[in-house]
Amino acid sequence: MSWGNYVYCITKEHKYETKKKLYDLENTLAQKGFIRINKSQIINIMRVKEIVPWFGGRLIIKFSGLKEEL
Repeated sequence: MSWGNYVYCITKEHKYETKKKLYDLENTLAQKGFIRINKSQIINIMRVKEIVPWFGGRLIIKFSGLKEEL
């Protein structure tokens, strides 16, 4: 996830700040099941538990093992 000029990697236990650019991570992690879902977020599709339709054509993504939803 990017926020301003910072990029964060969020795991079940921790939140890490990385110096890599989001597009670099996207290219590096593409072979491991990660996809870009919008201009500031990349997710691991192997951890998606559920995709819920939402208002206005939006979607909510729920992850296995995480409380956070996108």
